[in-house]
Amino acid sequence: RIHECSRFERKHYFYADLPHGYQVTQQRWPLASNGSVTFMPHSLQSPSKKKKKRRRGSAESTDAKTKNEEVLSLKEHFEPKPVELRIERVQLEQDTGKTTTHASTGDNGQTITKSNIDYNRAGCALIEIVSCPDLRSAHEAAGAVERIRRLLKHIGSCDGRMEAGSLRCDLNVSIAPLTNGESLPRYELPPGNGQRVEVKNLNSLRQIIAATEFE
Repeated sequence: RIHECSRFERKHYFYADLPHGYQVTQQRWPLASNGSVTFMPHSLQSPSKKKKKRRRGSAESTDAKTKNEEVLSLKEHFEPKPVELRIERVQLEQDTGKTTTHASTGDNGQTITKSNIDYNRAGCALIEIVSCPDLRSAHEAAGAVERIRRLLKHIGSCDGRMEAGSLRCDLNVSIAPLTNGESLPRYELPPGNGQRVEVKNLNSLRQIIAATEFE
């Protein structure tokens, strides 16, 4: 739903990468809300293994037919299904500076941590897409970002270069309990189901999967 009226407001907080001391955002009156996107979970292909050279006349160690049957059985069992992710809101807000942290060892053997801040992008407008807590796995999270990245590239809003910072992901992870060994329904999570952890500024699908599985 695209709203006919949207408003900007200040969100006051202090952080080193925010030179104004506040952020201009649209949290309560966004451009759009109550949307959805359908996607397939992201799947990482395993690196190809080099085939060993076979001598003439040597018999194969495994039967090719049996191997193909096992692969088909696995595909039927783990066949991914489309996932629908609800979009809570789409808003415009100011970007912050880019913080880069470096760790080094001093003369006394202690670790020294320094942070450098690049303010070149601070104050520039960005699109923030906030979703509902509908994802249930690391590969679903990566698949949602990949689908949104393709949509933004298609309409010309973003070049999709995650490695250059054109598109970044703030990941929120909360562990949901199991009921009788089965996961809870996708849209029926109880309140207070674990501590939420936010991992900010992930810039690749591999990072999204790794961070989700770690948390």
